[in-house]
Amino acid sequence: MYINIIFALYIIAMLISLVCLVFIGLILVRKNDRENKIYISVRRFASVVLLTDLLYFIFYYREVVSRDYELATPFRIVDYLLCDFLFFCWILVLANIINRDKHKRVVQAGAAVTAVRIIFSLIITIVFMGQYYNIDNPEVRLIWMVSEACFILITALIIIYCSIYGIIESVSRLRRNYIIVCSVLLLFWSVLQGIIDMGLFAGKYGVSAWEVETPDFTGAVLFLVNLATCVFVFREDFSPLFFGEDVYVAESADIDEKLDFIAAAHKLTVREREVLGLVYMGNTNPDIAEALFISVNTVKKHIRNIYEKLDVKSRSEVIHLINARNIKNDEKNRI
Repeated sequence: MYINIIFALYIIAMLISLVCLVFIGLILVRKNDRENKIYISVRRFASVVLLTDLLYFIFYYREVVSRDYELATPFRIVDYLLCDFLFFCWILVLANIINRDKHKRVVQAGAAVTAVRIIFSLIITIVFMGQYYNIDNPEVRLIWMVSEACFILITALIIIYCSIYGIIESVSRLRRNYIIVCSVLLLFWSVLQGIIDMGLFAGKYGVSAWEVETPDFTGAVLFLVNLATCVFVFREDFSPLFFGEDVYVAESADIDEKLDFIAAAHKLTVREREVLGLVYMGNTNPDIAEALFISVNTVKKHIRNIYEKLDVKSRSEVIHLINARNIKNDEKNRI
């Protein structure tokens, strides 16, 4: 039963990840905005999650179905590379949600830690590690355990730092919830996986941790991360773009006319009208701040005012309200 649940979670996680990538691809094509940094970083993150899930599914199949417990060096190298890139890709997602330039050093620190960790992993895996992730040399094993603990701690601190600023700087509740869910899940998995790795290095689990039914939450974490990403992408931009737009946009070929009408109807200021247009085009708070030569905090203030005047709670609701607004009917009602 335990193995079957793990097996099912890996399959479901892969399917959800594929759906998420389709959503992102359609958004980038429909908006003709391939420079949207958030979606590019989320797409990269979702791709690495998918590859990680696929790799662990292959591990599961080899051990449980084929009874092949030995893992050649290339498998172990790919395992470490994907895990390292997974956390760095999440840091990049957080960096693109917040003001990346303002926190540039933190992102660079994340890149440096990832690079050093990959180099260490390659050396240990190729030179000292056995086919069951065991390290027989006691001195090397101790050094690697301490190094892994330090890498996990530093990565966790960087993710926590970026997450805190992401929560503070995000006006959208959807984005805040996405940051919290994924960061908590990845930090939990990082610590748990680190504990399991320590046991594997010492040969505690023999040829397979799955065979002794060691608690493995990898499938569950990947499933929930993929689900959160899918919900975020769908609600953030996919549903407003693909549901209800064609019916209304055809009645107002010039989107600026529609935005001007909404701004006048809801008594937006000139600056709020500019921010509204940039929000509709999918720009992040830092992007808007750069375009209008104002601070991110000022952008957040304008967006809060827009939310209040339009009686909405998220960017997706703003986009849906704009797409669903029928100017001609509104003018008729006024008459």
